[in-house]
Amino acid sequence: MIDPHRIHTRDVWNAAMWQLYHGSGLSYHVLAERCGSSTSTLQRMATGQSFPRPSTVRSFVQACGESDLQPWVDARNRVRASDMSVNKPPTPPVGMREAEASDDPVIRPAPQHVLDYTHTVSRFAAPVLKGRDAELAELRDFCLRPSGESYSYWRGTAWAGKTALLAAFVLAPPDPEEVTLIAFFVRAGAQDDYQDFLRVVTQQLGVVLGEAPPPHPSRADLDSMLHSAARKCGEEDRRLVLVVDGLDEDYFANRSRPRRRPSIASLLPERPPDGMRVIASGRPDPPVDVPKCHPLRDPGVARELVPSDHAAVIQQRAEQDLTDMLDDTALSRRLLGLIVAAGTGLSIRCLAALTHKSERKIKRRLATVSGRVLHRLGTDGATTPDSDSEYDLAHADLRRLARTLMSEELDDHRRRIFAGAEEYRRLGWPSQTPEYLFRSFFRMLEDVGDLPRMAECATDLARQGRMRDLFGADTAALTEITTAQDVIVAQDNPDLVAMVRLAIHRDRLAAQNHNTPLNLPPVWALLGDIDRAEASARSHLDRHGWERQAEVLPSVTKATARTGHLDRAETIARSICTPWVRAKALVWVAEAAVQAGAPERTTTLIDDAQAIGALIDDLRSKALTLGAVAAVAAKAGQPERAATLIDQAEAVARSITDVNSASSALVLLVEATAEVSGIDRAEALARAITAEYEDRDKALMSVTEAVARTGDVQRTEITANSITAPYWRTRALASAAGIVAEAGDIAGVATLIARAHDIADSIDGLEQQAWGLCSVAEAAGKARDRDLAGRLIDRAEANARAIDTRSSLMADQQARVLVAVAETAARIGDLDRADAIIRSIVVLAQQAWALASVAEVVARAGDVERARALILRAETVSRTPDLMGQRELLSGLRSVTEAAVEAGDLDGARLLVARAEAIARSISGAEDRSGALASAAEVAAVAGDPTRADAVIKFIADPYVQAWALMRTGDATARAGSFDQARELLGRAATMARRAERNDFQRARSLGSSIDSAANAVELGRAEAAAKSGNLRRATRIADSVRCTHEEQAKVLVAMSDFVARDGTSKRAGDLVERAETVADSIRIDHIRVDPFEHERAVRTLALLAKVVAKTGDSRRAGSYIARAEGIADSIIGAHEARALASVAEAAVDTGHHDRGRSLITRAEAAADSIDNPYTRASVLVSVAEAAVRASDLDRANAIAESIDPSTTPEQQALAFLTLTASQEPHRRARATARALRIAHWHLSIRELVKMVPEALAVVIAEVDAATKPDVS
Repeated sequence: MIDPHRIHTRDVWNAAMWQLYHGSGLSYHVLAERCGSSTSTLQRMATGQSFPRPSTVRSFVQACGESDLQPWVDARNRVRASDMSVNKPPTPPVGMREAEASDDPVIRPAPQHVLDYTHTVSRFAAPVLKGRDAELAELRDFCLRPSGESYSYWRGTAWAGKTALLAAFVLAPPDPEEVTLIAFFVRAGAQDDYQDFLRVVTQQLGVVLGEAPPPHPSRADLDSMLHSAARKCGEEDRRLVLVVDGLDEDYFANRSRPRRRPSIASLLPERPPDGMRVIASGRPDPPVDVPKCHPLRDPGVARELVPSDHAAVIQQRAEQDLTDMLDDTALSRRLLGLIVAAGTGLSIRCLAALTHKSERKIKRRLATVSGRVLHRLGTDGATTPDSDSEYDLAHADLRRLARTLMSEELDDHRRRIFAGAEEYRRLGWPSQTPEYLFRSFFRMLEDVGDLPRMAECATDLARQGRMRDLFGADTAALTEITTAQDVIVAQDNPDLVAMVRLAIHRDRLAAQNHNTPLNLPPVWALLGDIDRAEASARSHLDRHGWERQAEVLPSVTKATARTGHLDRAETIARSICTPWVRAKALVWVAEAAVQAGAPERTTTLIDDAQAIGALIDDLRSKALTLGAVAAVAAKAGQPERAATLIDQAEAVARSITDVNSASSALVLLVEATAEVSGIDRAEALARAITAEYEDRDKALMSVTEAVARTGDVQRTEITANSITAPYWRTRALASAAGIVAEAGDIAGVATLIARAHDIADSIDGLEQQAWGLCSVAEAAGKARDRDLAGRLIDRAEANARAIDTRSSLMADQQARVLVAVAETAARIGDLDRADAIIRSIVVLAQQAWALASVAEVVARAGDVERARALILRAETVSRTPDLMGQRELLSGLRSVTEAAVEAGDLDGARLLVARAEAIARSISGAEDRSGALASAAEVAAVAGDPTRADAVIKFIADPYVQAWALMRTGDATARAGSFDQARELLGRAATMARRAERNDFQRARSLGSSIDSAANAVELGRAEAAAKSGNLRRATRIADSVRCTHEEQAKVLVAMSDFVARDGTSKRAGDLVERAETVADSIRIDHIRVDPFEHERAVRTLALLAKVVAKTGDSRRAGSYIARAEGIADSIIGAHEARALASVAEAAVDTGHHDRGRSLITRAEAAADSIDNPYTRASVLVSVAEAAVRASDLDRANAIAESIDPSTTPEQQALAFLTLTASQEPHRRARATARALRIAHWHLSIRELVKMVPEALAVVIAEVDAATKPDVS
């Protein structure tokens, strides 16, 4: 047995652990039971895969039979100290998985999950924590003990020192090797609700797990990430601890007004994952929505924190100081009243504006106030100078006391704030508007329940624009909108007019932000507006998910670092959750640190990036990370480390089994290899790539550039000539020419440019040749040959203009080429040419990208004002609706037009038709414009203006699209009751479809079949209309003349039965039953193909027939049809069964078989719940909800709607709620419509809304009219 006193290295330690395990003669399972650890933890420790914490060493060696434990703990600490003194980690085996790589403790990333939050926690820490050593020791023991309660709830009255205690604990936690801390401190007015809690905690958990958190985390996301993090910490022999301070300060805790939002306490897990600990603090009683069985209500986990004498003295002095301030001058009392009424801190500038006093006078007055009453904070919590400083109450209980003492005055102070806000609103929210009115004013309105002002603020276009300028994104405006909507949804009788206005603004903002280019945020950073850059970048993540962080956040980090703001750049980099992306950003900060001459910072960043690389599981990402770290290590003067890392990176890349992934990894490693190990090795690596010639060509381009940097023009040309594809050869020669030009070798530049120019002529394809010409033009610009550069740009632009842009795909391709041409023109200094090209780009997303690219070029050249103007133009362009947004607008216009026609507002309908036509005509690209014109024609038909619809259709050149437009317009015209016009339109559609067969036979023939079906539907509609008017003979004749399905026949019979039921003639009733029986007899399960869709149609037909005969009074026959339908439904499964059962349930209810109907609804819901696909399940549940409404089971329908996940299927949940608009209860209908407007696009709810609130139509038309007007800016 090894003597623990002689253990000094990791290898000897690992051998000792292995001998202890084998010498014990016990299994891992038995040892785990004795140690209180998991079997995987012990196995990894015994095999040298992980390094244990001291407590695990004690329990393990004792379980193995050792009695003297301290020497083993001392040995462990010696090895640990020895490891940490080494400057570089040992080379891990090639292809090591994350579970193995993470065990190497030599260089471990800093605990981001703690560091990223410590700047927040430090604000709450006392300068010196007196008399709390015992409590801190108890907290540490609670985290480290192997068993016991999983919760520790520190309860205390105000001023007990709960926050100071937990802040001190978080800032000086137990050993990070033993505990991983996740923290959240509730901050009134800042981070004080469940959304803040979910966002902050899941971001920290994302760092722990090395994965991206969801952009809008839910409770389910939190639970899942907590379990994963606890499991990962357990495998690494650490404990996950969640610290939450200030549960009683939660904005939604114990509120009397109804809310659909939970408290933070209710989100804490009732049964934390194995090994996890939760430390919380608050007042004695948890929030009201915490379940009775929750640990927070268990007296056994409560720990009463007795106020210390020191805290009591502070409280007494603070309360006395508050009273003194109230008794001071009138100005002092007014200042305090405004801060209390505002609900959060106010700046000197804001207080001066509200009191009409000078900033100097306000500052002097506040300087006399004790820091125990007011503390000075900037908007980010850091101390800031003068007028931007915000003053707030130093303690939440001081705010409560002040509210009590000033209760009769607060309304006056609020009115003063309202008046000030109204004045700024009247002025259009100018740039000098106090930030409070954008940051916290809305929360005050919510506190006092002023919904009219909330809605007015949230839908104020000028205010939205000012907040976008202030915060760099529309996130704040969208938050205000959704907050106001939540307030409305919670009302017993929701204000639907305000709700739809808010929904229209929400959807408009969402559409405007769809095209914000990824290259826009870093330009703001280059211009020095880092706050706006980061806000814009993070709004990308909110809209598109965290997969975008790989592109947008590192680019902001890089730009921020280039401006010299290394602290801020590092903070942004460390906030990135995905490991390889975070490592890439840290490398860029390290490069900037090298240039700034900060060697210690550089080494720390390289250490952290390298440690992250060692932990990455994906081999391609691992290789690229290690290669990037190697390159920056070489620049930092660490050649040995760089060489080791490049060897590791290449070995990992070569271990990738997928040939294409391996090749792409090697391509990206070539540049780093050239920098670290020389050109010869890099060239050998490039030539070893065999998967794709293009990959090898790209790698050789990197080699060519590396050779060019040495000044060897001859070898540069030889290397470039070995590139196979003319495009990549041109790019390589042009790039090399630019490098040589910067070195001043005029002759060499001329040779390379001439060669690149010649090869560019041989490139196939307009697009690639244009891109090749642009690269040569840029090289010519660097060589100061403006004439040649200009001619090359002319040719590249001509190539772009020659691209056939009739399809949206090719229009986008042309736009991408023009973007490259504009960028090249800007790089050679021809900004006017670049601007002219940009203005000609019709694809808005690409135009915005080009503006941002040129803005970056201009910013790097030092022209800040011009760059700012360009980037603002880019933002404006990106907010203009693109093709997708325009189609959404047309869909919305159709919905509003339908509602306007139903309400009899024909003038409003005609206005909407004009807007639809204008939108369609504004679309570039012949195919896209034709499709939009078809939609505009349909809107005209819905408005009852087939003449205008026909005029719009005539502008469509493509016969196929024209035929499709005529079919859709005919269908809409028929639904409006104009059957003769519909028949004429469909006849023309059939003719046009036959003409289209010459160009696209299959597609046109398929459309012809659809037109035939539409023509049949028109005739059946005519038959139904005749039946409803009582002309049953004509209805029968028309129906018999049309070739139709059993289901279509049944629909006509339903229309007939409505009249017969009113008429009461027994002869007609008998004839109707006979016809129904004929249709029913033709349905035979034996004759139906083995097709679930056919089974569904059979069920629907029998359900319709049951309604027909029931209306004639034949309940028995109706019951038999329902039984047959149910039998067929039983023969199918999944979504088909659920939909079929819902159809039968509706028929059972409609025919008076209520018990049977409710039973069928239960079965349909169960069948729907068994469907795996969430979209199909949601769609089916809408049908089940509709059946429940028919059965008058409104609570059940509401529960079904609630069960649909709005994050994946918002439209379906909205439709489910809209089924409740069939209710006879006005308030229930209003609440259901409000929920639908909150969840999904507003146009889904517009028809039901107008039926309930006719006056809403004028508001909607005005909002839509404003939203669809062209942007003249």
